[in-house]
Parts: sequence; C-alpha cells; structure tokens
Amino acid sequence: FSASRQCFDQGGWLAVPMNQAEQDHLQGLITSDAFVGVADYYEEGDFFANTGNALSFTNWAEGQPLNTYMDEDDADFVVMLHRPEGEENGKWITRGSTTYWEHASSYICEFSCEESTEEHECWFYSV
Repeated sequence: FSASRQCFDQGGWLAVPMNQAEQDHLQGLITSDAFVGVADYYEEGDFFANTGNALSFTNWAEGQPLNTYMDEDDADFVVMLHRPEGEENGKWITRGSTTYWEHASSYICEFSCEESTEEHECWFYSV
C-alpha cells in the first residue's frame, strides 16, 4: 500500500487519530480526502491502528464501515473525508486500496514528536 510505504520511508507512519483533538487537528490539515492509518485487512470488520495501538477512537460516517468500493468487494482501508461545507467533513469511510488509490492519493503521515524536525514536525500531509 503506497501511502503507508511513503510514510515509512520518511521515518513515520500513516496518521491515526486517537482522540477528538487529534481528529480535529488532522481534519484541519487536509485539503482533499486522505488515507489514515486504520484498516481491517487481517479480519474483516476488525479495524485496527497501523501503529499497533488499539483503536480507541473512531469517526465513521453514517452507514460506515462498508466492505465494498466500486468493483472491489474488499474495502480494507480508511479515508478521512474533506467536505468543508458538509456534515461529513472529517468523517471516515472505507475504501479499497487498488481502485481508490487511482482516484485519491492524499495521505497524512505522523512522526514521533521526540524525533521530529522542522521539516515535518509531528504531522505531514501529502496531496
């Protein structure tokens, strides 16, 4: 999965909002729909944080999570919606890795604040 690899190559990981404050911060960074570090590719419906931490916070859009997207029947990855004027702004939806990556490749990387530099601080958003 390319977004996860891009973050790893920079010394970070796909960002995972662990509480409402982090959700609000990340939501303020994005300018388009963006992948976050939540998935269920091991056990369908059992979502986890890619950091290895338990998923203690979720922000699902109404009717989510789903298991399908376009012609894929296995939507394992989570995207934060960017809808500034809508009620779904910042809500999470599931998407498949292959077809969705062709339509929206934005993602948010997170870095350890102890190891951060001025270049990317604790968060980095890629369009």
